[in-house]
Amino acid sequence: MQDVPPSFQALYRDARGRWTLPVQDVWARHDFCEDLAQQASETARQWAWQLGGGEADILNKLGAGLADSLSAAEVWWVQVRVAELLDWPHPDRPVPG
Repeated sequence: MQDVPPSFQALYRDARGRWTLPVQDVWARHDFCEDLAQQASETARQWAWQLGGGEADILNKLGAGLADSLSAAEVWWVQVRVAELLDWPHPDRPVPG
């Protein structure tokens, strides 16, 4: 999977490194999440300028907006990707609970 970064692949591998979804589905999920991150980075940039507030608050707001469409792991990945695109600190990965 040449274009899917290891950080995203890890979302869909079990403890033994086996895929938990068909590879084509992982690729499609990555493309969807990357597109969302690209779009969300512009939204986050606008919110930072218009509303002020810290980067973590803005990333949390974005995450809350994505929670109905993505798994918790994908939401976190999108938040991290947005932080990368904007050169913001990366959010901590939530502890499963």
